[in-house]
Amino acid sequence: MTRTLLTLLMSSFLASAALADEPVVGRWTGGSMALSVNEDGRFDWSVGPHSTDGRWTADASLVSMATDRGEVTYAYRVEGDTLTLAEADGTELVMKRASSKRKQRRSR
Repeated sequence: MTRTLLTLLMSSFLASAALADEPVVGRWTGGSMALSVNEDGRFDWSVGPHSTDGRWTADASLVSMATDRGEVTYAYRVEGDTLTLAEADGTELVMKRASSKRKQRRSR
């Protein structure tokens, strides 16, 4: 039991540490969109008066965002302070970095 609990805690810690290094972590804005991608695996996304939140995961080229209504996966790329999310139909959502822990650390 103790060994299982320790394994679960270490897995959770390692997953959180991995998310902290993802380039998508931070606050992004573009037009009427605002997206906050947090190190703890949570996100908040608003478009105009509509908003949703949930959990996210990412690998080198895909980010998946799950809410209580379902899950959507985007191809993504980060170039400097620009995040581009590509939908399955090729539509691209482009946002600029508003803030991130990484950016704040550099300025200190």
